[in-house]
Amino acid sequence: IGIVQAGGIRTTINETDHDGYITLGQLINVIPFANDLVKITISGSTLLESFEHSVSDYDLNRGTSKFLQVSGILVKYDLTLNPGNRVTSLFIRCGDCSVPKFEPLVLTANYTIVMTNYLANGGNNYQAFKKRMDIKSLGIEDYNATAVYMQSISPITSGIDGRINIKYDNNENSAGLNINTWNYRLLVTVLFITVLFFNV
Repeated sequence: IGIVQAGGIRTTINETDHDGYITLGQLINVIPFANDLVKITISGSTLLESFEHSVSDYDLNRGTSKFLQVSGILVKYDLTLNPGNRVTSLFIRCGDCSVPKFEPLVLTANYTIVMTNYLANGGNNYQAFKKRMDIKSLGIEDYNATAVYMQSISPITSGIDGRINIKYDNNENSAGLNINTWNYRLLVTVLFITVLFFNV
């Protein structure tokens, strides 16, 4: 499972620059804070609390820097409901299954998540992550991990996976529909590190 907050992605990449190649300098512009990646363990109830915080003051017109992007998670929000009760569905990818599948969140279960040390230490007021049972540094910064992964899968392709769905005014849409394509690709590459490189 991987999580990153929207505010950690600062700009876009023009795919026509540098003949379609992405430079390390461009990555640093997009992910400029050089945060370390860490692995934490939290309970299902704490994870649910963090997703409620993600949309506690969400605005469809401008978004919010604390909005969580995810890997290994399927989440549905209903913004017509009151803050604190907006998560209507939360499924977690099974890490022990021979065939990947998503299972409903279990409030009493423990989950291991990769995120930046900024988030793990309560950035964007994510106090829930401070309730972690343990924390371990993965020894690599977010932009470096992204660069390593992007090199391993080049050329990059992506699409809307429907991991995040938001209901508002009786409409439901994938949150990715309003995210710049290259921003979305970079979010995905950061988070896929959890599976391919750190075996989380």
